[in-house]
Amino acid sequence: MEVQDKHCHEDFLGYRIFRTQYVVTQLLAKEFAPYGVTPIQWNALVFLDRFGSLSQRQLATHLHREPATITRAVDKLESMGLVAREPDASDRRVNVITPTDKARGLLAEIQPAAERAALVVQSDLSDEEAKQLMALLDRVYEGCLSAE
Repeated sequence: MEVQDKHCHEDFLGYRIFRTQYVVTQLLAKEFAPYGVTPIQWNALVFLDRFGSLSQRQLATHLHREPATITRAVDKLESMGLVAREPDASDRRVNVITPTDKARGLLAEIQPAAERAALVVQSDLSDEEAKQLMALLDRVYEGCLSAE
């Protein structure tokens, strides 16, 4: 007997976004595995490279992750020599994270893998469809933020 549900879970936009985010993360994980970093670690390095030094809290905000998740990522990046963590000069309770030259080298090395993944993600979309999707996702994101 088949059960019909008017409100099928798979029809909810949030589930579709979650499902897509999961497979994109898996794709990135596969691409980044040879470099020894995870997608969250790569994203952290990208933001640190863009902004320079950031506190762990600022990094968590940029990455939309819980501080504990960022602490684990930073611990691993620090053990790999990719970031330096030092107490903030004005507030020793705050840790400031700075990318190392080794991190910048790794980002340059990993860029082709990131670009390959981006091509796979967009492979079934025209350039116009990709732009539309990004605009729609931005609207969903902003709408969710304003609902908080």
